[in-house]
Amino acid sequence: MVPRHFDQRHRRIRSHDFAPGPLEGHLGPSIAVVGLQGLGPTPDIPAYRADNLFRNGMQLRHTHGNHAFVFGFEIARRQYNGFRSDSSRPYINFVATANNSAIANLRLGLPYSMVTDIGNLSAGFRSWDMSFYAGDTWYAAANLTVSYGLRYQPSPAPFEVNHPGVIPYGCDCNNLAPQVGLAYRLPGASGVLRAGYGLQYGQILASTYAWIRSNPPANTVQAIQQPDLIQALTAASGTSFSGASQGRQFFTLLDPHLVLPYSDQYNFSWERELRGSWHVQLGYVGSRTFKLIQQRSINRGVIGPGLTLTEATVDSRRPDQRYASIRDLWNGSAAWYNAALANLFLPRWKGLHLDLSFWFSKAMDNGSGFADQGPLQQADSQWEYERHRDLKARSDFDQPQSFRARFSYETPSPRSARRWVRALAGGWNISTIGLLKSGTPFSVFSGSDAPGYGNVDGTPWDRPMLLNLAVLGRTIGNPDTSRQLLPASAFAYITPGMTAGNLGRNVFRKGGIRNVNASVSRRFPVWKEKPLTIRAESINLLNSPQFAAPDYMLVDSSFGAITNTLNNGRSLRLAASFEF
Repeated sequence: MVPRHFDQRHRRIRSHDFAPGPLEGHLGPSIAVVGLQGLGPTPDIPAYRADNLFRNGMQLRHTHGNHAFVFGFEIARRQYNGFRSDSSRPYINFVATANNSAIANLRLGLPYSMVTDIGNLSAGFRSWDMSFYAGDTWYAAANLTVSYGLRYQPSPAPFEVNHPGVIPYGCDCNNLAPQVGLAYRLPGASGVLRAGYGLQYGQILASTYAWIRSNPPANTVQAIQQPDLIQALTAASGTSFSGASQGRQFFTLLDPHLVLPYSDQYNFSWERELRGSWHVQLGYVGSRTFKLIQQRSINRGVIGPGLTLTEATVDSRRPDQRYASIRDLWNGSAAWYNAALANLFLPRWKGLHLDLSFWFSKAMDNGSGFADQGPLQQADSQWEYERHRDLKARSDFDQPQSFRARFSYETPSPRSARRWVRALAGGWNISTIGLLKSGTPFSVFSGSDAPGYGNVDGTPWDRPMLLNLAVLGRTIGNPDTSRQLLPASAFAYITPGMTAGNLGRNVFRKGGIRNVNASVSRRFPVWKEKPLTIRAESINLLNSPQFAAPDYMLVDSSFGAITNTLNNGRSLRLAASFEF
């Protein structure tokens, strides 16, 4: 028996993130002030794109004896067209300097730096995604099932239809991904053992390689240290920047050896049925991920004896005098994840369903990956020449402990009650889910690259010196105590000539998550199997706040203060729907 399945799909996505820009003359530059909310939309606005994805695939299945074979392929063609600003509205940055705070420099009109783009940022990229696979599920014995397979996933290099030759890397064509899994039922009522391993490949997203649309010959991005503000504001109202010759070209570099990231993923679990309908599961999940795509800033201002370390000399201290900072995208990061888990299930007992889950995990990496959020949002190493040791830390999403409880109950119809009481009281579905999780990590930064605060290499990710070891590892999750738990006196700025502070990345945590959602619903048959459904639900039923990280820029007067939450307050909703 050979069942065949052929699948052909076309998906089109259009997105717009548009604010009137310099071409319309309605909006000025994007202004960033350390410690304050920026003025104007972010530098990547306006943005709009159309993403066409054509997917074709086929799968064949064949059963022979105690084997179930599967063969197939999937080929996808992506067309990515659009426009995304890369500081086409000038991006002006104000930071603290030796003489003034960031807000004072804003009031005095003394910016630290400015980035502006001149040219046509429209782009049209084309790429292929391919996958060919074969596998077998082997029922080796009554109590043993083994599955294994192999996937081949070549990744041809994309190309740009408007400016040929801008993608420097070639086909990544040696991607073989084996996988194997087994399930073994132990003798008697001892339970079931399951184990699995698989090699998985990621993608190089269009939103990653599309950043090179800012490069020559179609575009020029200029980075200028301490620009004249009058010229900067004049640039915001036109299509060119009269002072661009003052600066250096800001360049995006794609590594010519860029390849797909890949991950070794494995798991092991034991599951047993207890008395009644209860089930227990204990397990382990782990992964090792390599060649994660990362952004690094290179060609920074050199730091060394005999060099004058001021904001004005950053460009003159760069190794390659043709450029300002170079945005380099490469396979520069690795990640590790390990988790132990315990689950307890009650599938169904007198209308009751219960699911309890606890995870104890650890996630680490050599710096965050790069996908789409833009280089301005990603922390880099403090110093260009010491990346992995400086960035190796808990991952941004690391949450060591997580407990989840799901509960649902369907009310019965009391037989002894009257008919109308049974009709109203029975059949209600009450469900709730509760979540308790550790907070995610955050880092403390100096808040300025200027002398007396940072290392003056032209990048903003300097961290301070740690003076008080007692603060390490603290969870800062209460606005009433945050400044006491994270005092500015526990840190000091690096001294001139130092390359980096000794404070590690992600050594503090935000407050944990405490959340309960609940709902009550019932379907009423109204007429000829046309039901009326009534549903009441609440998000954050207990109105528990999840506080954001405190102000982590040491230069700010509000350092250590928590001023925002990451969730909304309690919401209630009542809905009714009638199907006909």
